[in-house]
Amino acid sequence: MNTEETGDMQKTLKRGKGTLCAYQIAVTGRASLGLLLLHELIQCCVTPIPGKAGSVLRSLFYPLVFKNFARSAVTGKDLSLYQPGKIRVAAHAIIEEGVSFNVKRRGVGITVGKAVHIGKFTILSCPGGQIIIEDGSVIGANCRLGSLLGLEIGKGCFIGRGSYVIGAAHAYKSVDIPITKQPLTCRGKTIIADEVRIGNNVTIRDGVTINKGARIGDGALVLRDVAEKTVVQGVPAVPVESI
Repeated sequence: MNTEETGDMQKTLKRGKGTLCAYQIAVTGRASLGLLLLHELIQCCVTPIPGKAGSVLRSLFYPLVFKNFARSAVTGKDLSLYQPGKIRVAAHAIIEEGVSFNVKRRGVGITVGKAVHIGKFTILSCPGGQIIIEDGSVIGANCRLGSLLGLEIGKGCFIGRGSYVIGAAHAYKSVDIPITKQPLTCRGKTIIADEVRIGNNVTIRDGVTINKGARIGDGALVLRDVAEKTVVQGVPAVPVESI
């Protein structure tokens, strides 16, 4: 459990609620023992099953806890689910093994569009706002997509492996306070428009807009908005040509 989830549990405990209630809210979003038991049963007995059998069982059981889950979606084993009642997965989506869907207490939710493909061990972290991945987009393995004020990924996008969309950061003005206890900061919603191609190991700062058809080179650090059909690369990323 990460520091944001631990913080949510600590706030619940300070309001006079017990540890079980705090865990229920962190995991399912509601203080419901029945929902928690169902969630734990699915995570222990259905989520770890590999292969086609596991995917079929998940297509039967995940609709019981997700906000919406299309039966035609394909999922790998060992998904991590926090507050699946705020998650939508559309038809023919492919979610590979080890993907984490982490919706926090203030998160609106995560929407995965039709025929979206999310690679192995990618993390979708939603402490606030919402994450929307529109139809036909591909997210590579070992990515981290964050949202404090919102993240929108358009149709037909490609994000290479190991890329990081920063959803928020901790302030660091005070040297006397541990950084994890300082407030979160965010410059605004991050928007990746339709048909954007992002290379491997790219980092995109919060609040950036990457306009339609842009291309981001491998290893780039994107600190500013990127114009439509523009190729950028470097640290920090700068325009190198127009398409």
